[in-house]
Amino acid sequence: MSGSDAGATNSGVDNDDALVMRDVCHHYVAGTPVLRNLNVAVSRGEIACLLGSSGCGKTTALRIVAGFEAVSAGEVYLAGQLVGRAGFALPPEKRGVGMVFQDAALFPHKTIADNVGFGLQRFDRERRRARVRELLAMVDLEAHARKWPHQLSGGQRQRAALARAMAPEPGLILLDEPFSALDSDLRRKLSRDVRALLKANGMTAVLVTHDQQEAFAMADRIALMHRGRLEQYGDARSLYDRPASRVVAGFIGEGVFLPVRREGNRLHGPAGEWPAPAARELEGELEVLVRPDEWSLVAESDVVGSVLDVDYRGTGSLYRVRLAAYQEWPEQEIEVYFKETLRVGEEVRLRLTTPPSRIFAKRTEATPK
Repeated sequence: MSGSDAGATNSGVDNDDALVMRDVCHHYVAGTPVLRNLNVAVSRGEIACLLGSSGCGKTTALRIVAGFEAVSAGEVYLAGQLVGRAGFALPPEKRGVGMVFQDAALFPHKTIADNVGFGLQRFDRERRRARVRELLAMVDLEAHARKWPHQLSGGQRQRAALARAMAPEPGLILLDEPFSALDSDLRRKLSRDVRALLKANGMTAVLVTHDQQEAFAMADRIALMHRGRLEQYGDARSLYDRPASRVVAGFIGEGVFLPVRREGNRLHGPAGEWPAPAARELEGELEVLVRPDEWSLVAESDVVGSVLDVDYRGTGSLYRVRLAAYQEWPEQEIEVYFKETLRVGEEVRLRLTTPPSRIFAKRTEATPK
């Protein structure tokens, strides 16, 4: 580490940002790049999420922030301090970062109280005990202070791991798929509880997950990654309603892509025709994303289909429907969501409730859903 690197700051980094990753690249020796010019900034007190499928680079990005992996190019700043760039990495123990792992990673030979207090060695005994009691109360584990990790449930162990990460009051907490080993009901509850706890204490966090529902429940902003690149960074609603790419549209939420073609100022497809968005240049073969709740049942329509199967969802059902050939368009399979009860094999007539606005170049082999 050079003297100029240690503790270096950059005037271009916003003082309100707890984390800045600027054009970060990472690759293994003689390997395909894992991260390609990743740019993410996380404000103080914000919960951000790195979301994507396996192999997208999200865990590598988290490990770079923690100091477990090196930066091949670009820069990483924590609270305005340079902590990583090519040829320089501030050691993990000097970054002021807390970490919560997928398997909790509690010390099996220490009690829950001792696990929580592990990072408080600089505190005197009384202050350490007081801080441990405070944290155990926050995560509702006061009654389990003298227990061993194997005596706790999975959710309790993760709450203990979070308390341990929070104990030294780090500037940033990193959560590496912390709920993936839990059942779905507990995962939903714990994600809400953890968010509330982090927000109540004004803590900054970065979550890594492949589960979009977990990301939606936890994060203020979501960075959707694909093949080492950042596809879109924004809140859940913007990713769902205004996807920046076909990759984002296909990953977030449910829906199908239908082929369309443009003729003048109109779009034509197997679900009818609509005005083409004036603000967009649309060329070549195109597709529109249609969500299941954007269809309506009608008495009269040229868009006719038959119900293939039913997925009951409590307040309604998700139906898979095969659309009949329409004009030059062959049969298409779509998903529709209705409260009405339909039978497999039943004929339905459909209409889109609003003109499709999510329009993309047609999928190619290099553009997976």
